[in-house]
Amino acid sequence: MPDENVPEPTVGPGFTDVDDTHWAYNYVEYCVEQGVVGGYLDGTNRPDTVVTRGQMAVYVARTFELIP
Repeated sequence: MPDENVPEPTVGPGFTDVDDTHWAYNYVEYCVEQGVVGGYLDGTNRPDTVVTRGQMAVYVARTFELIP
């Protein structure tokens, strides 16, 4: 089900483990486009793994543009 608050991505799937049928696809791609999250060196995003406290701190800081 699409979320009206998250626009459709402007580019195709950016990660090998998040295709356009994955439940988090729009969220992941939107956050990547906004510069909030990235991926791992192997080309994955691993959206189903637990986010560490440190990773979340970086995401929040990037969201509020506290760090580049």
